[in-house]
Amino acid sequence: MNKIAVYLSSFLLLINSVYSQSKKSNKDFNKDGVLDQVTITEDGGSDFSSKDIQFIDGKSKRKFDFSMNYSFGSFFAACNIPNAIGKSGRESLGTLLFGKRDSIDPSLNWLIDACSNNILVKDSQLADFATKYTPIWITGEPKVPKPYYTILSSDKFQGLLKKIEGSPDFDFNKMKSDFFWIDYNPDNHGEFKVVQTGTSNQMFSTSHGLILKKQNKYSWVFINDNKVFEANDKLRWPSIIDVQLIQGFVIVKQSVNTGNTNLFIINPETGFVIRLSKEFIGLTSFEKIEVNRVNESISLSDSTGNKYSLTLKAIEEIFQKIFSN
Repeated sequence: MNKIAVYLSSFLLLINSVYSQSKKSNKDFNKDGVLDQVTITEDGGSDFSSKDIQFIDGKSKRKFDFSMNYSFGSFFAACNIPNAIGKSGRESLGTLLFGKRDSIDPSLNWLIDACSNNILVKDSQLADFATKYTPIWITGEPKVPKPYYTILSSDKFQGLLKKIEGSPDFDFNKMKSDFFWIDYNPDNHGEFKVVQTGTSNQMFSTSHGLILKKQNKYSWVFINDNKVFEANDKLRWPSIIDVQLIQGFVIVKQSVNTGNTNLFIINPETGFVIRLSKEFIGLTSFEKIEVNRVNESISLSDSTGNKYSLTLKAIEEIFQKIFSN
């Protein structure tokens, strides 16, 4: 094999492999008077990354191996924490792994609620997905938080851990875990822009999120994330294409990198969210959204010219049908 072939082969191997780097830290993480050892190995590829953690308890010499797995299509990741690390260890190791600690802000709260409260749509054919969140209204101007991590109780957030699988490789037979970390990285939202303006309301959009502002208060009403529903494989691709308002409902056209488009309808007062079923209404995509506020209706059409008309009354009925229980 000549030198050019060797170089080419090495280059192809390099660009198709994942990166991997490790670092060690010796510290009394659990405050028992004996130094512990932590090894953190970071891996990554084209659409994922991970942090593999090995914790060796200095006193018992027991080893605990666990991982934080990241999807590039999600703003957050979760990782179960072995109880052996202790309260002080949860905090100091969390800071070593993720940086700044903070409490849950309203945008992460939206994601946690939407992940935890997915509703199985049985009787409705107009909607194929539904979830709900608790609306939080904040005084001031809209802002995207800086990255942070937080520590949550596994018992309190069982619904979330079941939906996102927590740490899939965590060995609960060998390790007990009463708490877990969430590492939240909202940087891919980008800047805010005004997308709708009413007499006293404004809609602000990022690349993946929507905020409704009423006078001097605002609330997160939608965030695109592949842990909640079908979404982009990578957050570097914007997902919110169009936003409309009709009465008290927010209409969001979402784009997915597969070429698919979806239409979500949100009631920002109740926190109820549905996604329209293209299969039921007979559209292959959502190309145009025309809102007629006089007739209280929405005209939808796909790329082939097929159309579907949706009335405000039909929207109210489907919300009542899904969320009445």
